[in-house]
Amino acid sequence: MVKRIFIASLIVSLSLVLKGQDTLIVNRIGLELVSKHQDQIVWLRWAPTTPMAWEKANTNGWWVERVLIPSSTEPGDTAYVHLTKNPIKPLPLEHWEQPSDTSDAAAIAAQVLYGETLEITNTSSAITLMDKNRELESRFAFGLTAAEQDFTVAQMMGLGIVDNNLLPNRTYIYRVYANICDSLFVADTAGVVINLSQRYELPRVFDLKAQVRDTSITLEWPAGYHRGIYSTYRVEKSVEGNPFEAASSLPLANLFSSGQSDFNHFFTDQHSTDGQTLYYRVRGITPFGDVGPPSDSVRVTVPLLFPLPSGLKYTEMPDGNIAVVWEYPDEFINKVSEFEIVGSVAYGGQPKKLGSYTPSSRGGLISAPTSELYVAVVALGNDGTRRNSYPMMVQLADSIPPAPPQNLHGLITKEGTAKVEWQWGTEFDLFGYRVYAAVNPKAEFTLVSNDFVRDSSYSWSIPLNTLSRRLYVRVMAYDYRYNYSGFSEMLTLTIPDTIAPSAPVLRTCEQTAEGVRFLWVPSSSSDVAAHALIYKLADGLEQDTIKLFKEKQNSYTWDKPKEGIWNFVVAAIDSSGNSAHSTQHFQLNLKGMGFASFVPRLAATKNLAKGQVELRWSTHPESVRTIVYRSVNGEQYRIYTTVNSNAFVDGEVTIGNSYAYLVRLENQSDMPSMFSEEVKINF
Repeated sequence: MVKRIFIASLIVSLSLVLKGQDTLIVNRIGLELVSKHQDQIVWLRWAPTTPMAWEKANTNGWWVERVLIPSSTEPGDTAYVHLTKNPIKPLPLEHWEQPSDTSDAAAIAAQVLYGETLEITNTSSAITLMDKNRELESRFAFGLTAAEQDFTVAQMMGLGIVDNNLLPNRTYIYRVYANICDSLFVADTAGVVINLSQRYELPRVFDLKAQVRDTSITLEWPAGYHRGIYSTYRVEKSVEGNPFEAASSLPLANLFSSGQSDFNHFFTDQHSTDGQTLYYRVRGITPFGDVGPPSDSVRVTVPLLFPLPSGLKYTEMPDGNIAVVWEYPDEFINKVSEFEIVGSVAYGGQPKKLGSYTPSSRGGLISAPTSELYVAVVALGNDGTRRNSYPMMVQLADSIPPAPPQNLHGLITKEGTAKVEWQWGTEFDLFGYRVYAAVNPKAEFTLVSNDFVRDSSYSWSIPLNTLSRRLYVRVMAYDYRYNYSGFSEMLTLTIPDTIAPSAPVLRTCEQTAEGVRFLWVPSSSSDVAAHALIYKLADGLEQDTIKLFKEKQNSYTWDKPKEGIWNFVVAAIDSSGNSAHSTQHFQLNLKGMGFASFVPRLAATKNLAKGQVELRWSTHPESVRTIVYRSVNGEQYRIYTTVNSNAFVDGEVTIGNSYAYLVRLENQSDMPSMFSEEVKINF
């Protein structure tokens, strides 16, 4: 591939040159360099970046140097060496006469280098100085463009060189800089690394796209990705599968801004013969004149060219049909397959087909689906092209309303949004709907849609803080002449309940020997589904429900309370999940309920293969031993064993018997904990 090191790849376009003047570095000889190699030959191509640098370098010339990089087995150069004895400059005028006769690029280059120019004196005006600057910019732009078209011309202009005195499969570094000794100028250096063992390949142009509009075909492809590789492009064209030929006698310059990587190139081709199939492909051309491989071809068909129908008129027939007539030139009938009459209820609306007619027809009957209609006649080409006439407005008397809406359904969310949907009507002139609602099915319904609903659904907000539990909805359809249907069938929606029940009353909360006893007065609301006893740590860090009561109950004893200072309330919960807490609350400081109130969690597993029952239980930090109780076949519990761990294996079991177990912990002071829950095993 073409390589670019240190400086961006060569850009040659008038627009870029003029744009670059905004960011010129005064008195700097900047340049850009590209290269290619094949076998044992290297081609170098460079260009100054500003008109001033070009003018200065034309006078002083360019130095091109190289150095051979040592390999693992072979030595290299110790210093850069010049490729020429003298700086490289444009050839004198006498060398341009013969090339200018055969090459436009050479003629342009000779003109910009040696053509007449403005003379500047001490008395020259500011306008003359500006004209001189513009002249220099134009010469610079046209000169580099000429060099871009022909590498031989670039060499004659002192902007290129070929090096064929090289060793095979070795690596070289080349550098180029202006021969400037003037202290007022600074010369940049551009360099490139060439590895002769690497293969030189050019990329394919990709993602070629084409758009057709009548006989104009516009091609587009991403050119920014080939910046520094291709400076021009050649578009090739094939007609009806014939060999590809150049679509333009001149190559297309790669016009884009410096640093832009997503630039797309465009090319427009005019093909006057309609109905033909065309194929296009694109090749890139490097600054050395190398032509890259062709892109994938794109196929386009030029549409047939024929006029649209005109002179539309209509007549209302006694049977209610509409007679439509139109005009069309006979000389284009061979390109038309048929005519269609289409209609829409609104200007610019989606048209519907109302009838098809032969190419020789100039009129037809249609059944008007609505009293107000926009009618057009479409000429269909043999290639599928459609050409619509300008629409004609048809107005008929209309008093037929649409049918009432069908299949209403919907819901009301907990956020208070009512949503209703229905089936869109089949009438051709259907315009929209209006939605009505009421909380009493026998009352007058109120309009809730502020404007016509042009859809088959509607949503609106309703208040939830109401005693009404039902909302009744009806929908009415309208056509374009404002004829309206009757009401749809009534839809009943349930309004979510957001009103909390009446609060219960907590009458008593006291600690007894059996636990904490609660007594309350239940809520009086009819939709209460449950009551709940709730405790909350006084500092607010912990809260939980002691017990939930779905049955009617007004008392409860909490026999396993937790230590701490607790606030207790009772809450009523209705069927919709709304709740109300008692305004009364009690605070208790539950102490001394630690180890004595601890309830071990017991689990048992039977092992038939080993003939044993395996027990495990949770322990308390103060526990030092565990007493295991066992009951066989429903007999009274007896102390079975005492262990100092949290597990026990009962190997004295018999198949066919049932066993029940309890455990109880003891601390260092022989204080017992609560009994565990009973666990039963049928062995």
